Amino acid sequence: MTRALVKDHTDAIIAALEGFGLVVGDGKAPANFQRLLEDGDGYVVVYSIPGGGTSGNLDDPNADAVLVYQVTCVGKRRDQAELLADQVSELLQTELDVPGRDIPSIKVNMHGGALRDDSVTPPVFQSSPRFRIMSTPNGEES
Repeated sequence: MTRALVKDHTDAIIAALEGFGLVVGDGKAPANFQRLLEDGDGYVVVYSIPGGGTSGNLDDPNADAVLVYQVTCVGKRRDQAELLADQVSELLQTELDVPGRDIPSIKVNMHGGALRDDSVTPPVFQSSPRFRIMSTPNGEES
């Protein structure tokens, strides 16, 4: 039986985004987030969120998986958060390297706009695209 490990997919998303030069937080803002915002740079935070599911055949009924992720893009300005969201959406269309898995499709599930967050000082803007990642076994050991 081949099971899609959420951890492996999350690690692959973080590695891919970091590989393209983005500053990435794993479920929380990166340690240097205040300096990033002061310097005019933004950052992104990767979250595995509920949704998706598994399917397969009689031999391996849970081999295929759809996993759902949110990447919260944070910037000092609205345009910065939206640009980060656009970059993330484009970058995640490239190949993800997940051990033992093929990723035949990544679809933007929800995208658009940026909201101002006044609960922090100074306020920031956030855009939070969500993605549905289809994952199937590739026959290699993970």
